[in-house]
Amino acid sequence: MLYSFDIFDTLITRRTATPAGIFAIMQHRLQNEEKYHGISAEIRNRFYDLRVGAESLARNYRSGVNVEEVTLPEIYKAMATTGEFNEIAIEQLMALEKEIELQNVVGVEENIANIKKLVEEGNRVILIADTYLDEAIVRNMLNNADSVFADIPIYVSSIWRKCKSSGSLYELIRRKEQVAYSEWRHVGDEESADVKVPEWLGIQAKQYHFSALWGVEKRYLEQAAYDSAAQLAIGTAKNLRLKHKDWSNPSVVGVSVGGAILFPYVNWVIRRSQEMGVHRLYFIARDGFVLKQIADEIIKKWDLPIETHYVYGSRRTWRMAGYDGSEAQLKRLLNITRPWVASKARKIADIADVLEISIDKMKPFLPEHWPDTEHLLYTETFNWLGLYLAQQSEFREFLKKQHSEKRKLALDYLCQEIGFAKDDFAFVELVGTGFTSECMVDIIHDTYEKPVKIFYYNLFGDGIEGKAQYYNFQPKILSHSMLLELLCRALHGQTVAYSGEIERIIPVTVNDQKEKDILTNYGYDKYLSAVGEFSKSYMDCYSQYSLVPSAKMSYFYLDDVGETPDKNVLDFFADMPFEDTGYSDKIKKFAPILTDKDIRNLFLLNPDYSQYKGSDIHYSLLRCDTWENNKIAWYQRNRGKIIKRYKQIWGKDLLPPEDIYAAFRGFPFRAVGEKYVIYGAGVLGHRIYSAATKMGCEIVGWLDKNYKQFREEGQPVTGTIDNLTEYHFDVVWIAVYNPWIAGEVKDEMLKIGISEDKIMYFGKWRL
Repeated sequence: MLYSFDIFDTLITRRTATPAGIFAIMQHRLQNEEKYHGISAEIRNRFYDLRVGAESLARNYRSGVNVEEVTLPEIYKAMATTGEFNEIAIEQLMALEKEIELQNVVGVEENIANIKKLVEEGNRVILIADTYLDEAIVRNMLNNADSVFADIPIYVSSIWRKCKSSGSLYELIRRKEQVAYSEWRHVGDEESADVKVPEWLGIQAKQYHFSALWGVEKRYLEQAAYDSAAQLAIGTAKNLRLKHKDWSNPSVVGVSVGGAILFPYVNWVIRRSQEMGVHRLYFIARDGFVLKQIADEIIKKWDLPIETHYVYGSRRTWRMAGYDGSEAQLKRLLNITRPWVASKARKIADIADVLEISIDKMKPFLPEHWPDTEHLLYTETFNWLGLYLAQQSEFREFLKKQHSEKRKLALDYLCQEIGFAKDDFAFVELVGTGFTSECMVDIIHDTYEKPVKIFYYNLFGDGIEGKAQYYNFQPKILSHSMLLELLCRALHGQTVAYSGEIERIIPVTVNDQKEKDILTNYGYDKYLSAVGEFSKSYMDCYSQYSLVPSAKMSYFYLDDVGETPDKNVLDFFADMPFEDTGYSDKIKKFAPILTDKDIRNLFLLNPDYSQYKGSDIHYSLLRCDTWENNKIAWYQRNRGKIIKRYKQIWGKDLLPPEDIYAAFRGFPFRAVGEKYVIYGAGVLGHRIYSAATKMGCEIVGWLDKNYKQFREEGQPVTGTIDNLTEYHFDVVWIAVYNPWIAGEVKDEMLKIGISEDKIMYFGKWRL
């Protein structure tokens, strides 16, 4: 029995993502190493494309003369048609290509083990390859992988000018080895050349399923195959997947996506730190957990004089502790919090929780006619109340004083962990507006005067001038920045406070075991280990070429996995246990699968997504199949018709009126004023009339340009805007939902002398 094995991607593979990745590394070396500067700049700068094109040109030359394979010299002869180099340059380039091929060999361990067993048992084994490389370089590549290949016969297509793909190389081997096809077994990765063709000849063939590239990897290479750092990064992920076929999904996502996105950022932090003389890096919990792990691998690899530390901090420990007592900062805090608080029905307790005070302590600062502490807050109510509180100097002073001890503990902790005697430190953050880090910096500036250096993967705030110096890896709006947080979880709970012990300040974390158990059960510990494995393997690959990991690739991956993720990446992110506010301990799936009931609730009954049970509706939508997407589109197209038809048939609204205007629900009208004039007698005007009167307000006038029609219908509408000056009122409310029309009405009121302070409309209050 004769046993044959394909060579490339069966017995050995390359460190690069694709075979052409070797040309990308060549181009990098040609551009950066002085010994190659005698070669034309045209060749050095365009080498990748020229080498790929020359191979196809050489094959075209030979196809007409009954030659199935080309040789390496023939490829470079085709490239010489550029007229840019001589024989000496050709020899240099061929030598460089062979050198880089030898440097980037990776053995396929499971098949090498099979060969060793066959050889030990005394079986006949041969190796076959369709390749332009000659037998000597192929032999050297194999020997770099394992010494078992030293004496095994090799058949390469470039020598015999025949290929497996046509069957002619198999026929030649049959004659040379004097073997019947029926006594021959072959293993290879190509479905056609290694399975279908030999089976057609009568050879027993088995396909080896090599590690395929993921969708995100292919899409990046389609636009940047010449990126040598990316070739090695994707090749690292590919080969780790090949080596660890038993890995679970969190592990393969760790090496394939997590490492590819995060490693370039951390490497950039280390490089910039060296340039700036930073010797101490402080990674902020909890996003900094995996970032520090990567940094430690880089520092260990290069033996760098940089210390790394893990600092416990959070919104809870720094935001209110860092409050400076200003109206602007309180507005900003509430504005940043607003998307969470106002997205669903919340209560005063939720705002009190953000401000870290009790409801009882907040009550004295509420408006006189505030309904009650159980009153629900929606967008407009939250905005109005936020402005009301922020404009009270007494409330701001109370908040600052309330958190003075917390500020002292936070400062003592930061001084204890960092020490500010030397200006050789920086903080490492992940993503955000920068508000929490600004609060931390404000605390530090109680004792430290210089700007505090802070690294961010993506900072989308403008920072605080003079107090902090930001270094932003990706200074752009990232559509899927929340995914970064999923890539940077920690196996411990949130830091909620600091405790003053006798000798040290101790960070207080909550739900440590719960967080660890939840994430470990999900496989997140395996994900973290895999990111570390990627970091070590990737550095081994690119270190000899002085490459810089690709920032472009990092950003591309983040955007791609947010829009067109591979199925296993989508499931990994979507099903991950997650809490997105920093103020709650309730864990949910990041983007759960939408049921039929969910789709009806979200796209027919509650299109503001207030009933959504996850954190990213876009990611949940990516999980929908064609039928579900068609159903969603149908609801979106026909929602108005469905609501109208329902009322015609059943004589009542499909939705409660307050759900149609959820943002306005529960507005504390009496807290704003007692005597009202309402402008607008449509649906919204009726809602305001009803709600305001229920809260004890007096409606002294109700105006509409079509007031006569409403009077004939029995509605208590009293006139048009021309009559507005006849009334004595605290507030005139423009009950027009369209903001542009409301703006025109407001301008008209201002022209007839109505004070702007008295004019109210939804959307007026902006924090």
